[in-house]
Order: sequence, then C-alpha cells, then structure tokens
Amino acid sequence: MAKKKSKSDISLVCQECLTKKKITHRNYRTTKTKGIQTQNLKLNLRKYCKFCQKTQSHKEGAVK
Repeated sequence: MAKKKSKSDISLVCQECLTKKKITHRNYRTTKTKGIQTQNLKLNLRKYCKFCQKTQSHKEGAVK
C-alpha cells in the first residue's frame, strides 16, 4: 500500500504584478510540508519575476 504524501504542491505568485497590473503570474512551483499547512502560515519569498524583470516578493497561491 502506498504512503500518503507529507508534502503538497504550491505555486508562487508575484505580488507586484498582482497589485499593479492585476495579473497573476505564477512564476514558480514548489512543495510545502503538511506541518506548516496546519499552522495556516503563508509562504513568502523574494524571487525574480521575468515579467517585472526585478526581484519581487512572491506569495503562496493555489496550484492550477
């Protein structure tokens, strides 16, 4: 019998594009452990956005 996954997939959304251009650019996909999910903490990282061409804040969004 297969084990349950202890991680889930999430996508990172550029906040600069979301607030100024009203476009959700999902630039990165990563995983998040189930322990952090139960605490309802949102992941927030500074990553490069190829649409803004800058390093911007990326927050956790739903995977489509």
